[in-house]
Amino acid sequence: MKEYKFRAWDIKAKDMMSWWVLDNNDRDGLLHLFDLCKGTEPGYILMQYVGAKDKKGIEIYVGDKVMWGSVYCEVVFEDGCF
Repeated sequence: MKEYKFRAWDIKAKDMMSWWVLDNNDRDGLLHLFDLCKGTEPGYILMQYVGAKDKKGIEIYVGDKVMWGSVYCEVVFEDGCF
């Protein structure tokens, strides 16, 4: 079974919230994630793990800023790819 990892950026506190590992059996986690996604808890930016790590071994999430050559780029999900 595939794991889905998420974290959320708290815009007001300017702090990263803990990440969640969700699977099909984690009903409460999925409901909380749904609340964040649909905006019932405004002020958070939800970020999903892309399945890759940087050269220091740190997980990369959608929305992260990464260095590509000499340019900073934002990780996005587009056309089925990161």
